[in-house]
Amino acid sequence: MAAAVVSGQERDTMWVRVYRALARGLMAGRFKPGEAVTLRRFAKRLGTSAMPVRDAVSRLIAERALVLLPNRSVIVPRMSRARFSQLSRVRETLEGTLAEIAAARATPALLRRLAETNDAMKRCVAQDDFHAALAHNLAFHFTLYESASEEVVLPLIEMLWLRRARFSRFR
Repeated sequence: MAAAVVSGQERDTMWVRVYRALARGLMAGRFKPGEAVTLRRFAKRLGTSAMPVRDAVSRLIAERALVLLPNRSVIVPRMSRARFSQLSRVRETLEGTLAEIAAARATPALLRRLAETNDAMKRCVAQDDFHAALAHNLAFHFTLYESASEEVVLPLIEMLWLRRARFSRFR
């Protein structure tokens, strides 16, 4: 699920694992706009020290997925309607391109995997487990996009998901 959030060239260090976990949480809508992000809470939740969390949060701030306030606290940014529309338009264009490429290269194995993920998402929606449904939605999209093997476009889509997806929360 969105494993390519960090380049494949980077070693799988603790901070990379923490970064991936936080990025996936943001992309899957696990955090609310305006929610404070505390290093201690994430370190405890992820079973690590504060240092890799600090490094991951610093990167997410640089990517504008999180915001550092003047009082040094970190929050999930709020979104304006205009910014949401802009991010959505760009994301739809890039995602459409990757989906078209992926469809041309689709294998029976890919189609099975997508169908299984879609079925899992539907089950979660039927059970009112919207957090899990969003996680399956993320997995579905990035399984499709990664199958296109477009290493230039995929990181752009990931960045757009980081900046927009948390505003697609069900609850």
